Amino acid sequence: MGGCVAINGPVTHASEETRQLFLVSLSPSRRQQLARAGFRFEQVAPGYEDPATPEQSDAPAFEARALAAHKALSRYELAVAGHVLLSGDTIVITDSGHQLGKPTGVDHARRMLQELIDRPHSVVSGICVLTRDEMRLGHVEAPIRITPPNLRAVDEFISTGLWRDVAGAYRTEDVRNQGWQVETSVEPVGGLPIDLVADRLAAVGVFPGDR
Repeated sequence: MGGCVAINGPVTHASEETRQLFLVSLSPSRRQQLARAGFRFEQVAPGYEDPATPEQSDAPAFEARALAAHKALSRYELAVAGHVLLSGDTIVITDSGHQLGKPTGVDHARRMLQELIDRPHSVVSGICVLTRDEMRLGHVEAPIRITPPNLRAVDEFISTGLWRDVAGAYRTEDVRNQGWQVETSVEPVGGLPIDLVADRLAAVGVFPGDR
């Protein structure tokens, strides 16, 4: 799902020599995903801080797209200069419909994992592609279930610190590397849904391998 929103004025572009793709995120995992897909880009911090707990609404996909848009718009000056901005946001939804953002500390991370372990939940990843003239949004929702290998696994995972700054307190690749079972019909889960990202970037003329 997604769409295109006109910002204002006629469409104009910087020259191919100066136009750049900016990932508006300091996330190492998003950087790795985008680089693996062959895109060339610069990474910049957003001027917008996620709320600790996302809005508990009936439309989590809308919230994920809106949060991604807030991040991109916080660096709109780069779009005004003729560059292309990409941002993303992830919301985890428990089987009871509770929407989780990023944990604020060890105890909060443990509570989040206890809400999710051995229970079906979903991960919504929203993205925003922004130029000076338009905004393109989209999201992917992945059903998922995670199961630790033993009773000690949660404490062992918490001790790694890999839950920090991660919606729902885990990334699938991190828990898999710790021996957890991950069941999902969508890959990758969370971060940047690369097929969707590639589609939205192509619509504004950005392709893997571009300088």
